[in-house]
Amino acid sequence: MKYILRILIGCLFTMPLPAQQSAIDSLERLLQVEKSDSGRIDLLTQLAKRHDDVDTAKAAAYYRQMKAIADASGNEIFQGYANEMAGILATRYDQKKARAFYNIALEQLSRNQRSLRVKRSIASLNNNLGVIHYLNGYLEGALTYFMNAVRFYEEFDSTNWNCGYGYGNISTTYADLKKPDHAVIYSRKALQFAERMGNKNLLMSASISHGSNLLKSGKYDDAVIV
Repeated sequence: MKYILRILIGCLFTMPLPAQQSAIDSLERLLQVEKSDSGRIDLLTQLAKRHDDVDTAKAAAYYRQMKAIADASGNEIFQGYANEMAGILATRYDQKKARAFYNIALEQLSRNQRSLRVKRSIASLNNNLGVIHYLNGYLEGALTYFMNAVRFYEEFDSTNWNCGYGYGNISTTYADLKKPDHAVIYSRKALQFAERMGNKNLLMSASISHGSNLLKSGKYDDAVIV
């Protein structure tokens, strides 16, 4: 069984619906009183991401507010965040358009790597470009982007759950490239990360993937005890 490759939209994970709605309500209240462009951009980003899976029309409305602020400010970082969000929203229906938005955002944010927030977005952009390359059969290109993302997490954000999912993306890509020994290295990293962080969902998928990779690489005894 493969990992499902993940479009990273930040550290937002599935919550029960009442908790999700409560979080959205809190963000909405904060948005009503927030005056700074940077604060509004951050809140609108969170709101757009939280609605991406449940109400794409609302997500798009929040994105348009982001874009208006970014365009009016002339701030390249804000414009990068807006283009990143545009890419996330476009991924479901037009991967070519999504890739264009991601590439523009990557260029804009790469020129402004002064904060951890910007660097996290760059890592997510690399991962998301990797997913699009993978889905379109460009496996070597996908691997390069996935590696770029994971290198950031390992160096600057090693407890971010996206690091574990990044290992899984790399493992899946190596498996499809018929390089099971390389796939084993990264499925093992995903497994160890999941155990260390207590991430049960990742632990389950990593265990299955790692066992499969061990079998493909001929390490039958190891596969039995995974």
